[in-house]
Amino acid sequence: MATSPLSIDVLTVGSVKMRERAELAAIVSQIPLRAADASFVLDQLRNTTAMVSLLPHRGPRPFRTDRVAMLGHSLGGVSAVIAASQDPRLRGAINWDGTFLEIPSPLPQPVLLMSHGMADASWPAAWLLLKGPKLWVDVANTTHETFSDVPTLLQAAGPDKAALAVLLGTIDLGEMVRILVVYTTAWMEGVFRGEVGGLLLEGQEPGRFLEVLIVMKGNF
Repeated sequence: MATSPLSIDVLTVGSVKMRERAELAAIVSQIPLRAADASFVLDQLRNTTAMVSLLPHRGPRPFRTDRVAMLGHSLGGVSAVIAASQDPRLRGAINWDGTFLEIPSPLPQPVLLMSHGMADASWPAAWLLLKGPKLWVDVANTTHETFSDVPTLLQAAGPDKAALAVLLGTIDLGEMVRILVVYTTAWMEGVFRGEVGGLLLEGQEPGRFLEVLIVMKGNF
C-alpha cells in the first residue's frame, strides 16, 4: 500500500507536519496511467512470450486473469475504481479513502468504499455511477493516513502514539487493521463468488466493529 502523493508526512519531535507535494493537475494525470498499468499487467500475464522471458522455468504458460480484482489507498483506491470501469477483467474494486479526482465511467462490478470523516463531495457523485453491488462505510476516529501502512510502520518504530493522534487518529491501530482485513476479505470473497453479501456487509452485525458506520448500500 502506498500513501497518497497528495501530501508528504514529516515527523518531528512532538509534532506532525503535512505539506503539499505536487500540483493537483499532476496528480490527476497519474490516474489514467495507473489504470493503464493494471490492464498492461493483465495483458502480460496472458502473454506467453512475456512469461517465458520473465519466468523461463514456468515455460509458455499464461496465468489465469479471470479472478482478478483491485484495491488501493488514496489515489490508488480511485485508480482501482477507474481501472475497473475501463477493464471488465477486473471483477471488483475497493477504494480506501481516496478522493475521486476523476469520476469513473459507469461500471457493473462490485465496489467497496471505505472513508474517514464521511469522505467528500466527490464520493456521492461517483456513487451514482456504480451500477453493481456497492457499499460505502465510514470508520470513526481515523484520518486519511490510518488507512495506509504508516500506522504499522510507526507502531513498529515505537513512538508515543498519543503524539501521533493528529496524523493517525485515535482508533486502536490493531482494531483498524482488523477492520480493513475483515471488510476487504468479505468483499473480495463475494466478488469472486459472484454474489456479494453476508451479515457483516449487510449491516447485520452492528456490535462487531463499533467504529464502522454504513453510509450507503446498494444493489445487494
